[in-house]
Amino acid sequence: LLHWFPPNVPILPQLRQIHWKYDPPAGYDMLPSAAIRLLNSGNLRHFTLNTDDHQLFRHGSTMIDDIYLVLTELHSFKLYSSPTWLTPRPCPITERSLIWRLPNLRSLDITLNHVIITRTILVALSELSLHTLVLRYFSTSAETAISPPLVFPALRNLSLTAPASDVARLITSISFPNATYIYLVIDVFDDRSPVPVHRTTLNTIYSTFPASLRRLHITVESTKDGRADAVWLGPDMIKFDDFVRSLKSLRGLQELTLRVGVRYHINGFLELLDG
Repeated sequence: LLHWFPPNVPILPQLRQIHWKYDPPAGYDMLPSAAIRLLNSGNLRHFTLNTDDHQLFRHGSTMIDDIYLVLTELHSFKLYSSPTWLTPRPCPITERSLIWRLPNLRSLDITLNHVIITRTILVALSELSLHTLVLRYFSTSAETAISPPLVFPALRNLSLTAPASDVARLITSISFPNATYIYLVIDVFDDRSPVPVHRTTLNTIYSTFPASLRRLHITVESTKDGRADAVWLGPDMIKFDDFVRSLKSLRGLQELTLRVGVRYHINGFLELLDG
């Protein structure tokens, strides 16, 4: 149907937002050229691509780069695939992808298994005026760490979901002095790390919270085989006095959500807040 329109005329010139649920036939791994024309409205500002097709993601970087020129005016971009840790596979979105370099982007939301956030990616993102950054199910490497941290002055909303060591490495590599909302889901399942290491890692994460914070959500969970378990993390793992100490500098905090797999008497927590 889209082929009926003249080739150089936008099909929907006033289109500003697309939410695309893409389930291509088996073996078909690219967006059709007619669909790319639909994206080229001239006024498109918000684009969500939702697909679980692994063939597409095998060539995902190529696909994103192919449509890059029609996405350069985007203000928000979401790339979503149903999360699973059961079938690890290399992520096609690498630091070379143009997805990290959309020049007018204000909001980036990537839910994609095993995307590796590198130093190069963080530098590219720091050159944007991001208001919102959401990264779920990512990983990092020792090379990711940056000191002093890169400043994201426009960032207001930060959401991270990953193993504790990866959250810590990323969140300490960036500075977000004006953030008002932080949402963290921290996975502490790691057979290789003893309890003291987890406590140190969590304290490192707590130390990054800016005084500008108004809303804070933290979930500390343990996942194994792709499932979140309400396990006994124990008082040695989650020291509430460590956590409360970090909160006392957040005088403007208005909303706190804390979810942990710890059987800890609520009165003890409230006493710490009063102290």
